[in-house]
Amino acid sequence: MISIKGPGLKIFAAVIAVIALGFGVYSTFIKSTGYETTTATIVSIEEDPDYIPDADNENDVQYITTAKYTVNGKEYTTKLDTYAPE
Repeated sequence: MISIKGPGLKIFAAVIAVIALGFGVYSTFIKSTGYETTTATIVSIEEDPDYIPDADNENDVQYITTAKYTVNGKEYTTKLDTYAPE
C-alpha cells in the first residue's frame, strides 16, 4: 500500500511522470512516422445551427469549418474539430 506521506508518494509520482513522458514521445515521434506533410485550405466557415449557446455569454457561437488538402495527388475534404475566429 502506498502511503500519502513519505517516499512512496514520490516514487508513485515519478513513475506516473515517466509513463506520461514515454506516451508523449511515442505519440509525437513514433506514432506519427510515415505520414505525409501537406497544407490545408479552409473552404467554408459556418455557424453551427444545432449549437446551444451558453446563456451567460452573448457572443457564444460554435462554427463548422471545412478544409481541403491534397496528399499524393488525391484531394480530401474534412471538417475540422476546432476553429477559433481569432
